[in-house]
Amino acid sequence: MRILGSIAKNVAKLALYSYIPIFLYSFVSTVHAQANFSITAFPAIIDQRVEPNQQTRLLVQFKNNSDKTIIGSVKVANYTIKNKEGDIMLVDDPNVKLKYAAASWITPDVDQIAIPANNYVAVNLTVKTPAELNTCGNYAIAYFEYDQGLQPGASAITQSSSTLAAKIGSLINLSTVSKSCVEKVTVSSFKYPGFLEFGPVKVDFDLLNSGNVHAQPMGKLVLRDMLNNVVEEVKLKDQRIFPETAKAYSGKIGPQWLLGRFAIELKAVYGENNTPLTHTAYLWIIPWRLVVVVLLALLIVAIILRSIFGKVVHREEELETKLKEEEKEIDELKKILRGKKE
Repeated sequence: MRILGSIAKNVAKLALYSYIPIFLYSFVSTVHAQANFSITAFPAIIDQRVEPNQQTRLLVQFKNNSDKTIIGSVKVANYTIKNKEGDIMLVDDPNVKLKYAAASWITPDVDQIAIPANNYVAVNLTVKTPAELNTCGNYAIAYFEYDQGLQPGASAITQSSSTLAAKIGSLINLSTVSKSCVEKVTVSSFKYPGFLEFGPVKVDFDLLNSGNVHAQPMGKLVLRDMLNNVVEEVKLKDQRIFPETAKAYSGKIGPQWLLGRFAIELKAVYGENNTPLTHTAYLWIIPWRLVVVVLLALLIVAIILRSIFGKVVHREEELETKLKEEEKEIDELKKILRGKKE
């Protein structure tokens, strides 16, 4: 938590920052500044292994999905993660020092490009790593910046009345293999209801990456009943957790109708060596209102049956009593008849 607090303080010191509306785990990222402006950056994420004092070339493509030529600048900046949802904060101030920064290593081959209508432009990026790498993961973003003032036909009036600017880019993740690399992911929070009336079960948990390289846990949530039988399995969302940050996960598991004690198991692996990541929690699921209704119904049926059975028994007892009285009367008549014969 101290590490997270330190990152938050550094972010607070930014003089200028911009938020990048980019989806981290999609294959293509698109920004729409207005109805006739649409730019796509591909790939959305570039993963590259690097070594100290090495030069590497990367390629990013910016596609113009609109029917007009778009002009903009090509830039590289550092970024940091704002929250557990993975939102990005662009850090384009060179005076702000970030532990996992890589923007200073990357140089685009052009500063400005014009993308023809319904076409694309490829930009080469030269990556030159320093002789010493102090971290196992370093990150930057290469982006296209749209500025309305640069567009064909833009006037001074347009620039003064509407200062539209938008950014779209590719995240660049540079990693190296070293003995100093630390891969460590833990469950920092696991929230679930201890008791439910009906399913499914809502589970919210956070995974904290306290290592120095990004991790991408892969696994599932498993719901088991009291007999250890698997009720349902749900695959974890494919998300990256950047160094010294936490990532939020949320989901539902199980059908609506459940009864008894259940176990929720997190079963995942992460890192180069598929390090296991597990967590187990227990809860009760009892549809108590339904149980109460069923018990009341059974009680009512039992009372009705008892009443009916009681009446039948009482009737039988009355018949038996009358039968005994009649038998007694018959015996007396027999005695009288015998006396007359004698």
